[in-house]
Amino acid sequence: MFLRNVKTYRKITYIPISDGEKFCGLLGDNGAGKSSILEALDSFFNDRPINPNLSYKQTPDPKNLPHLVPIFLLKKSLFSAEEVETLQIMHNFLMQANDKTDVPRPNISQLKKFIEHRDSLLKYTDTDEYFLIALGKDFLSN
Repeated sequence: MFLRNVKTYRKITYIPISDGEKFCGLLGDNGAGKSSILEALDSFFNDRPINPNLSYKQTPDPKNLPHLVPIFLLKKSLFSAEEVETLQIMHNFLMQANDKTDVPRPNISQLKKFIEHRDSLLKYTDTDEYFLIALGKDFLSN
């Protein structure tokens, strides 16, 4: 999941939630952001408002809206032919991302984390059967 300016997470942060197993555990010190991750997922799945980072609350900037973007591996067979066309474009975009992809310099390390995690997941995933897609929302629920 990518987070930006959500609770304890400032700027853009990539958090690998799972390694593809059917179990996920969040471990860390107090204040590390475990609850922030769960709250962000709750916000996404249950259409609740995003709880912004304190710095965003103090100085709101429309160019830096809080965002949360979970990334999913979804079976292609779940979708209609019309949906497959759009999802294939999203899938291709994520699959083609690499360390040469044009992103602002401060975000390169987060992109590299995503690429490393993506590549480790794909060792055990048949991309003929699954889409890798990103779905998200911003602070304004767009």
